[in-house]
Amino acid sequence: MFQKQTKNVQHLRKVIKQLNQDINESIQKSNTLKEDMRVNLLALAYSAWSEAQFIQIIYTPNAFTTNEINSMLKVKGIFDKWKKLINYSFDKIERYNFIEKEKSIQLLKDNNQTNQVGRLCQEFKEEKLLIQEKKNKLLLLLQKYIEEPSRIRNKIAHGQWIHPLDDSEIKNGLPNATLKEDINLKKKLNELNPISIMREFEVHTTLGKIIRKLIESQSKGFTEKYNLYMNELEKYLEKTESYTMDIKRERLRNKPSYITCKICKEKI
Repeated sequence: MFQKQTKNVQHLRKVIKQLNQDINESIQKSNTLKEDMRVNLLALAYSAWSEAQFIQIIYTPNAFTTNEINSMLKVKGIFDKWKKLINYSFDKIERYNFIEKEKSIQLLKDNNQTNQVGRLCQEFKEEKLLIQEKKNKLLLLLQKYIEEPSRIRNKIAHGQWIHPLDDSEIKNGLPNATLKEDINLKKKLNELNPISIMREFEVHTTLGKIIRKLIESQSKGFTEKYNLYMNELEKYLEKTESYTMDIKRERLRNKPSYITCKICKEKI
């Protein structure tokens, strides 16, 4: 299953990159219909990739038990799925560190160094706090870049490309419940653009790297890789924070449009 999902993830990554290029082409040609269509398709492809990557990771060989895998698969919604995956992954670190602490304490006792036990326990306590901080940071990224935008992508997946609908009254069983237009989501749907989607994609990619490293290493070398990946992500987010669709449109429309002759290799 892991190998099959790896191929799905790789294929969808190519689809996402191609759709992003197609959107750039639509912007260059000022074709708003194609641009809007491709942006929505990009959002759908991203959702499919997110689900595929989730399944790929939970089926990483020797990472999770069958019960853990089934428990995660039963969860509804991509945000809650990833949240449970993060919790399970960090639980493994805690169990690993607890075992290592007990081994170290026993070793100190065997060597008549019981006076060092307090210091060792303090070190493990501090490390536990640092690990918890890392977990909380991942959950915040998950909430900001995956949970909130997932509501918009869900509307697109259900064919609500122009007028997103609000069925909360019906789901909650309120008297005289009706299906309404979701005004707040409509505004966000109108603001949906390739820049925001690709930022979510990069955050999600980094999240996947961190979780993979976590379950593969079980604490060994995790902090080093975590810091590396997070620094790269923070630099990317900072770099793209002020990049708007207006800037993107201006750059693309001012970019020379040409093709290369296959015979003479000249630009024409």
